Amino acid sequence: MLANDTFDGGAYTGQLIGINGGDFVLGQMVMGSNGGYLFVSAEGQFDFSASDFLGTSDFAYLNDGETAQTTFEYTIEGGSTALLTVDVLGISGDTGGPFG
Repeated sequence: MLANDTFDGGAYTGQLIGINGGDFVLGQMVMGSNGGYLFVSAEGQFDFSASDFLGTSDFAYLNDGETAQTTFEYTIEGGSTALLTVDVLGISGDTGGPFG
């Protein structure tokens, strides 16, 4: 999430401290503004899924080729915020399995 953030003309090297108004915790799953889930692994990697752990897709209504967006607002050290926007593409026959 921080790969495109900058500080004083250089790459931002600080930490993520919050997401969607709550504290940032490694290993957490956070729901997007319009559905979908962002999973933050204990290693600090991020993964997005249109489905919850039960396999229920928040975007099952999308037809092949249709798109929808969901967002995640994150906070960095010092209190600045930014918005991560995820574009979700509908695919016919996709079951939207959880995280994979």
